[in-house]
Amino acid sequence: MQRYKELVEVAQKYYPRDSGYCTVIALAVVTGWAFGKARSVMYRQQGRVDRKGSTVSKLNAAVEAQGFKVVQRDKSLYGKTLKTIQRSNNMSMGTFLIYTKRHVTVMKDGVCEDWSNNEIRPTLYKVESVYEVI
Repeated sequence: MQRYKELVEVAQKYYPRDSGYCTVIALAVVTGWAFGKARSVMYRQQGRVDRKGSTVSKLNAAVEAQGFKVVQRDKSLYGKTLKTIQRSNNMSMGTFLIYTKRHVTVMKDGVCEDWSNNEIRPTLYKVESVYEVI
């Protein structure tokens, strides 16, 4: 499994002019792929552009194209912050895509694989939607 810190190191070393790649990192974490492969899939299949993010539907489509099922989950988490969700046990098992206004975070077996991890940089971004990857 690819970890967030490893993926960011690769991104910064080999793709220094790119940014806004939270969807690429999310796809890499969900599939276990390297950053380069996930980036390539987002470019070729989903039309991602350098220094631009992607949409909820495009990331979900990319995940589903790899044989996973993406299911929208309980709306009771909407409006809560990423910091609060990480402290709860709601996502201790499984893989979840958590979307905020302009960002996506992956929670995999209770671990936040993102810069918004409470141990790295806690954030008060409000959750807009949550999908479980099965």
